[in-house]
Amino acid sequence: MRVLIVEQKTLHAHRLTDEFDAELGVSVVGPARSSGEAFLLAIQQQPDAAVVNVDLESCGAGRRLAQKLEAEMRITCFLVGDCASDQGVTFGPRKVVSAVRDQRARNGTCDDS
Repeated sequence: MRVLIVEQKTLHAHRLTDEFDAELGVSVVGPARSSGEAFLLAIQQQPDAAVVNVDLESCGAGRRLAQKLEAEMRITCFLVGDCASDQGVTFGPRKVVSAVRDQRARNGTCDDS
């Protein structure tokens, strides 16, 4: 399983990368620090999921990126950040991995590589 991290704050990006990689054994793509960088990485690396800071670059930019990744590339996206927390949308790395695995099981694609 590969997860794209989209986070402009270096400390947050490293924390997420460590949680996915070291603790869960998930391959991390990125981190990307902008919408453009994230979209290019998604095209090149074809991740299974993306964790996107909803506050990326400007208000709503992360949400727009997530919508684009889901619509154009069928990448499952999870929003994180202050605005996401305010709206009750929070996903830790374990929830992301679990949700992607559940989705794969429903779709009949269980390969975790």
